Amino acid sequence: MTALVGAQLYSLRDVGDRAGAFAALAAAGIDAVEPHDLSDVRGLRADADRHGLAIPSVHACEPDPVTLERVAALGARTLVVPRSEPEDWADADGIRRVGARLAAWQQRAARAGLDLAYHNHYWELATLPDGRHGLDVLAASTPPEVGFQVDLYWAHVGGADVAALLERLGDRVRSVHVKDGPGDVAADQVELGHGSLPVADVLAAAPPGAARILEIDRCAGPVLDLLARNRVALARLDPAVAT
Repeated sequence: MTALVGAQLYSLRDVGDRAGAFAALAAAGIDAVEPHDLSDVRGLRADADRHGLAIPSVHACEPDPVTLERVAALGARTLVVPRSEPEDWADADGIRRVGARLAAWQQRAARAGLDLAYHNHYWELATLPDGRHGLDVLAASTPPEVGFQVDLYWAHVGGADVAALLERLGDRVRSVHVKDGPGDVAADQVELGHGSLPVADVLAAAPPGAARILEIDRCAGPVLDLLARNRVALARLDPAVAT
């Protein structure tokens, strides 16, 4: 099975020319985009269609009726909840409250024909007093219909054995965010394979059908250049990705 390769559009938040950026992504061999801003659904869909880019998933903080309508207009299948606050993850009770909220939202999304997944940062992988990572508590407290978009680098920064985490979550992993860096929250990210994440080992544990979504939170040079280099590196490091 060949995995879809996308780019999270948060990476391009400072790039003013969306159509030009989409052309560059397509030229780099990227198949899809993952929006985080739904303020211009019509233009976003038109630019993606023009350059042959799919929109399989969208980041949105809550599946309210307007959001669900916009996600459907983009043709996306999965609504990804991009975060909850770090203080929600201080203890198991707080995490279970996050889980209850996600379970209710999954039902709401399902009624609109959508899947729902949760995207982690680093704080969800802090170790609780009982030795578990917070994300494992979330998985245990939500129905299997609630999926996960595992940000591999942030899980690594948070202290997880990321390959083992992926194996525990199994087919609940709908997609992964792929980036690399020195393991410091505030540091620039770098080309895949040049940072602290054991990229090849981690991706070998990801479900082969899970989309690989490239993302750059911050970098020293032009973000489109790094995304293009990461697309090349991904094909070298991940047998589920076509060249």
